[in-house]
Amino acid sequence: MNRGSVVNQISAGSGRLVGRSTLAGSRALAGNYTLGGRSRSAGTHALDGSHTLEDHVAAARRVQRLRRARVILGCVLAASALLPLATWASLREFPKDFNSLTGTAVKSQVLARDGTPLSYTLENAWNTTDAVPLASVPTLLQTAFIVAEDQHFYEHHGVDWPARGAALWLDVREGAAIRGASSITEQVVRMVHPRPRNPWSRWVEGFEAARLEARLSKTQILEFYLNQVPYTARRRGVVQAAHFYFNRGLDTLSPGEQLALAVLVRSPSGMDLRRNAPRARRALERLADRLQQRGELPAAEFAQVRGNPWVLDDSQAALEASHFVSHALRVASAGPAAAASAPSSHHPRSAYPAHCAKDPRRRTHRSRQAARP
Repeated sequence: MNRGSVVNQISAGSGRLVGRSTLAGSRALAGNYTLGGRSRSAGTHALDGSHTLEDHVAAARRVQRLRRARVILGCVLAASALLPLATWASLREFPKDFNSLTGTAVKSQVLARDGTPLSYTLENAWNTTDAVPLASVPTLLQTAFIVAEDQHFYEHHGVDWPARGAALWLDVREGAAIRGASSITEQVVRMVHPRPRNPWSRWVEGFEAARLEARLSKTQILEFYLNQVPYTARRRGVVQAAHFYFNRGLDTLSPGEQLALAVLVRSPSGMDLRRNAPRARRALERLADRLQQRGELPAAEFAQVRGNPWVLDDSQAALEASHFVSHALRVASAGPAAAASAPSSHHPRSAYPAHCAKDPRRRTHRSRQAARP
């Protein structure tokens, strides 16, 4: 082989080597720069076998999002499983009837033969002395309470869900608690089972309200509410409130005074007729407008409400008969035999016949002790 042929062969071989290297490099470069971010990484991996920093960051974020989603899903599943159990554990039982709840008095009331109260107490947790049947409550007063507190009372089964949803939307829009939207049944639940005011208690009260409506009638629930709803100065029920503000019975109240009793329960101290009359009057006029629109308030009564809605009476003079009351209670606690054998030298009628009306069905559902002078 001569020198020329060797050079030609070497040149040919070098050309093949150079050509192959150039082709491979071109493919690698094409892989690196032709397709952008993801293809560039693939090309780089093909050249040096490693990922870029962007790949590691993206992978870490994907893992973090996946873990977060798993945690959230686990919490949702756990809450779905535990919520019914927690709700069931928070429910409380109701008495068989409201009479068994309010029939026991810490301190009883003593009446004269004609029904005049000889003693008065506000020490009892419930109104045990001035409860009346629903039939004795004026129709306008009942209607005013329903319109003011729970206009769908006779339609729902314990919770007025549309009203609660509207109240929630108003609270979210205003950024503060504006409306509560508790039904009358839910308010009764709060009286019987007081709890701290928070979202969980509202949740539980809804279920207890449904249970209460399944057990008692609407008439029983409304009657208990009107007799036990709290007012200012430790008064409970519309009868005590009527005597406290107007010193009169329910059947003598004007339309404006009946509407006043209905609006006062929203804020007994904030709308007190003696201290915050302007605020109470504005609320009363709004209620009167709603009643007139519903056809529940005739024009003459509407004019009275707008003119002079109430007349306060502070002349509540209590009968001072403490010595007689103490004697009557001693005789009542000793029993009929002791009363019959009591000496009569001190007073010709010292053995006062008395009885203890513990049965709430006696004296128009009142728990009282009566003494006959």
